[in-house]
This record gives sequence, structure tokens and C-alpha cells, in this order.
Amino acid sequence: MRRKPNAILCLAAILLLLTTGVPGIVLAATEGTSTGSFTASNVGPSVTSVDLWTTGGGAASTTSMTPQVQYNVKVAVTDNNTLADLSTVKVWVYYDANGTFNAGDRVDPGNTQTGAVLTWTTPNTWSIDPAAASSWSVVSGSCSAPALTGSSGTFQFHFKPGKVAKESPDADEWHIYAVADDGVTTGNNNEEDCEMNWYGEISSVTATASFGSVALGSAATISGTVSATYVSNGAYDEQVKSGATWVGQSTATNLTLNVSGTSPGTAEFALLGDDDGTQAGAVQVLSAGYTSIDETGTQTSESGDTASNNHLWLWVGSAGIPAEEYQGTIYYQVANGS
Repeated sequence: MRRKPNAILCLAAILLLLTTGVPGIVLAATEGTSTGSFTASNVGPSVTSVDLWTTGGGAASTTSMTPQVQYNVKVAVTDNNTLADLSTVKVWVYYDANGTFNAGDRVDPGNTQTGAVLTWTTPNTWSIDPAAASSWSVVSGSCSAPALTGSSGTFQFHFKPGKVAKESPDADEWHIYAVADDGVTTGNNNEEDCEMNWYGEISSVTATASFGSVALGSAATISGTVSATYVSNGAYDEQVKSGATWVGQSTATNLTLNVSGTSPGTAEFALLGDDDGTQAGAVQVLSAGYTSIDETGTQTSESGDTASNNHLWLWVGSAGIPAEEYQGTIYYQVANGS
């Protein structure tokens, strides 16, 4: 019985020796890393729609434009890389003589008669070509771009067609073409078959047209030259009319315009008018409405056409006209000649 405890103590000593004499255990790596990579190909933008709208109260889709009136071209764009990927969105508003849409017929922006190019440039710049010496304009304060953080949205181009943007009466000869560009690829779309309405304006009319001193009963006294400048985007007529009465500057005597010929009665006068210096071809000047005094003019440049040789001819009644100066208003206008 005395030897059994010694055996136990010996075994304990051996175990202690084994546990204190073995270095710490080191395990091999069980995990490693590698960098994976791929390059996503560019996804080109797309233009999903192009729509022309009127502006202001009651704004609505339209296919008709009038020079110097504000319109809005809405261009819906999608880019799965987000709209921030875009560099430009461009809109061509242009005239096409044959009326059949073809992107290759896009306008030379230097020609103010046939269209212009509107451009949005990232991050938010709006421009138009032509800009210098042109009545085409981009209304940048009304233009808007969508949030560029999204993948789709509508760019709104507010603009005014130029004064001489070619009239297309009853013909769908204007088109709108939009291109979204991300610097690598482009997307495009268009709206076809729009019309441009007639536009005209008159300026620089000579302030006075004097007949000088005339005798009672005199006939066909010619006036001084009257000049006027006409701007139009299509066929136009030069027209004239007179106030119904001219007034004496001393006695306030009223003289009445005779509109039925060249034989004015008591306290009456009559006028003929033309766009040259010869009475042949002159027309009766009325008071209730305008009369055309020329052959129809054609589309002008933005600087207009100046008619510098307009004249009037005066007939004066033989009685009821005190000796004094008489003044009245002569009106000139440009009218649609289509």
C-alpha cells in the first residue's frame, strides 16, 4: 500500500514535464485575398421624346410657332450612368424645304431665316447659335434642367424664333431635332412637321410728308419722299391709310378725306399713294382701312428692306378751306402678303 502513492506522484511529474517542455502551437493560414475587377461598358444616353409647347398660362403642346413669341422644347433624356454623365443636350429648330424629316438637313446656324441651335452644357449653361446680331433668343431664365443625380428627366429649352424665321403657310416644313451627348455616345429623337406663322414689322418711317403750299382746287400735288423699313419672314404688302380729317392749325377747321376719287368737294381733300415717284399705278388712300401700295415683297433679312421712294398725291377742294396749314396723320403698315 505504500508504493501506490509514489506511482501517482511520478505520473504527475511526468505530465508536468510534458506540458512545460513543448513550445506554443502555430497553425497554418486558412484564408487569403485577391482583388477582383471589371470595367462596365458605357451605356449611351437616349432621348425618349421631343415636344414643342407654348408657354405662360394655359401652356400646351403645339406644332405652330410665331416669330418673337416664347416657346418651350421639352427634351426627355435617359442615361443609366445618371444624367451627370451628359456633356451637352442640343436642339435644332430648323426649316426644311421639302418638309420630309431628315437629320442630315439640319440648319446652318448662321442663317437666321432657316433656324437655330439651342444648347445645354453641363452643369447648367444655356446658349443659342446664332446669337450675335440675331433676333433668335434663348430665354435662359425660364430654361430648366432635371436633377443630374437621377437617370432620367426633362430638359426644357425656352426660346423665341427669329423675326425672319421662314413662314411656312399651310405647310409642315419645320422640324425639331434633339441630341444628348455623354462625350462617348449620343442619343437622339425629333418632332416633325411644325409650322411657322407669318411675321412682319415696320420701322424708321419718315416723320413728315409735306406738300408745301398748294392752291385751292389744285390737283395731284406730290409730297416729299416717305421712307419705311419692312421686316418679314414671308410675302408682305406695304400699305397706307390716312386719318379721316386734317385740322387747320390756326382756325381748327376740319377738312374731310374724300375716299371716292380725285374730285374733292367743299372742305374736302383726296389722296393717292404709291411706293414710287410716279402717279401711274397709285391707289386711293382711305381712312377706314389700309390699301396696298406695292407689288408683294418677299422674305427679308433681319435688317429688313427699306422702301425709300414712297409718295402721296394731293387734291384740294375749291371752297371751304381757309388759308392756313393743315395737318393729319398718315399711317403705314406691313401686312401678310401670302
